Amino acid sequence: MIPPIVIIHYHLRPGGVTKVIENQVDALTSAGVDYVILTGEGYSGEKGLKQIVIPKLAYYEQSSNIEEEGAALYNDCLKAIYSRFGQSQVLWHIHNPHLGKNVIFPEFLECIAEKKEKILFLCHDFAEDGRATNYQLIKGAENVYPIAPNILYGFLNSRDQKLLIQAGIPEKYTRLLSNATAPSEVKRDSYYHLHKTVLYPVRGIRRKNLGEFLLWAVLAPEDVTFALTRAPQNQKWVPYYEVWETLAEELQLPVQLNCVGSKNNEDRSFQDWLSCATHCMTTSIVEGFGLTFLEPQALGIPLIGRDLPDITQDVKSNGVQLGKLYTRLLLPLSAIDADMLKSELNDGLEISYLSYGEEYLEEYLISAWEELTHDDKIDFGNLPEHFQVDLITRVHSGEPIDFFVELENGVAENAHEWIKNALSYTPLIKSDNIDYYSLDSYKDRLISPLVELSKATCSSPTWLKKDNVLQSYLKPERFHFLRT
Repeated sequence: MIPPIVIIHYHLRPGGVTKVIENQVDALTSAGVDYVILTGEGYSGEKGLKQIVIPKLAYYEQSSNIEEEGAALYNDCLKAIYSRFGQSQVLWHIHNPHLGKNVIFPEFLECIAEKKEKILFLCHDFAEDGRATNYQLIKGAENVYPIAPNILYGFLNSRDQKLLIQAGIPEKYTRLLSNATAPSEVKRDSYYHLHKTVLYPVRGIRRKNLGEFLLWAVLAPEDVTFALTRAPQNQKWVPYYEVWETLAEELQLPVQLNCVGSKNNEDRSFQDWLSCATHCMTTSIVEGFGLTFLEPQALGIPLIGRDLPDITQDVKSNGVQLGKLYTRLLLPLSAIDADMLKSELNDGLEISYLSYGEEYLEEYLISAWEELTHDDKIDFGNLPEHFQVDLITRVHSGEPIDFFVELENGVAENAHEWIKNALSYTPLIKSDNIDYYSLDSYKDRLISPLVELSKATCSSPTWLKKDNVLQSYLKPERFHFLRT
């Protein structure tokens, strides 16, 4: 029998991890497993989640005494658990434990692990993966990755799972816990038959690569609307977003940004936009799981855009056909100032390494440049914003620049022809294989490690050397301008 589950996350804001937690609650309830959510910021959604707000679980950047505050946070959580379940045994299910958004979190996790508690981590993101600012908050902590038979690491994709195994987490203590997709049914609007609408159903943070989205609006045939659902909430990403907001307005592009909930679209909900979308698009350059790849398939809406093979390999291996995707959007290196780009690449690499407290070597630039360029060509999606703005402006003014997409099989196709053909891509018939990502299947994937942990023998943890994880992620060939 599975003991009550204590779900922990920094916040329960709409979208992202909160959607995963909502699905988990449905799975646990269906399986008859009791739970409580401990969070730093409360839930305001439609589901009646059982939650207790503990403010120090939220994003937290400064502490006068990390050890003392971490222990106090553990005790606050215990009090909340006792108030909900009494003295009964519980199983801790902690989301994004290694994100680096809370300076006392490592100490808090160490308290839990040293008490020989049963823990299921679900690793969405890592501070070591291009998040140097986050890493600074936990840089002084050594005990971050506990290893014990009563601790399991869940991963959204096999890429992160393999990297952590290489870093030293025993494979037997890892599990692949792919997310579920449970979108609502969409009723097609009559407008759907009259006008092509390409919907990018995400929040416009930097890694979503909005410059590429706007470029497609320039390269596409006339009478096609491109729409992004939401603006970023985190003020860190707002200046980048405003670059694209300004450019779209200046060039009068057929693009609607923040189309859900903005002043100009207050009467159109997310479901309304889905109902008239002829296509969904993704131009993101990095994802932890990528529901954007799956949800259009579940809705029967054709997906077009940028593939992320290290993420989508898991989905494809389960037999799901994702749509019309490319791996790179290439243009001649001669179309930009290559010397300036190389200089900025050197600066970006050096800043990245020094931000992680690592020595920067000149040879790293050679490795990164070889990865960035491809036979005297460059991927538009890995250019800094000012390069992208310049190229979009020049193409919009009529300058002939040869863009072409590289497909998964290595075949190159003219970008104008690709977008024209992609927009002619007929609506999907839902694949039976999408059932692997249904809530029913997800319940089985979630319950299985919980059953294992409920039977596990508890012992004091050993600790993985944290630097092992950093070295797995911090490689010059993995540098990306839009990831930082």
